[in-house]
Amino acid sequence: MALEFHHINFVSKNVDAMDAFYRNILEMDSIPVEQFPRTEETHDRGYSGKINFVTEGKIEMHLAERNLEVGFKNNQTINPVDKGHIAFRTDDIASFLSKLDAAGIPYSDYGTTFAKEWHQVFFMILKAISSRFIKGWIKAHKRLDRGVQSGLRDHQAV
Repeated sequence: MALEFHHINFVSKNVDAMDAFYRNILEMDSIPVEQFPRTEETHDRGYSGKINFVTEGKIEMHLAERNLEVGFKNNQTINPVDKGHIAFRTDDIASFLSKLDAAGIPYSDYGTTFAKEWHQVFFMILKAISSRFIKGWIKAHKRLDRGVQSGLRDHQAV
């Protein structure tokens, strides 16, 4: 079973401001949204929030609109567009799920709910990573989100 890093997902109420920061300040390139065919949202399943994609050439960043209802709507415990996530790819999803099961790690299997070509499974690794790290990551992300919004307000006021 091969496993490789795929992307980091950040969420925000203002995807366009976050996208502008990564493209204009960090000079990342946009990845066309057409490269990521999405599954259509229905009244009881899916997610149709705004998503932009950027890269510095090696690592993808998926910038998604925060939606606190996604877990409930899809009858799942974990909501991947609440606080964002880190994503890996595998060539054997069944073996990977067996590893999670054997380790007693609960997960939410969204299948192709979000993307037509990706089977997505989300899990928490809080037992493996200290809560101090998680809290620091969340705090830094919130600071970035506020800073981007504040910076845009300052820029518009000039």
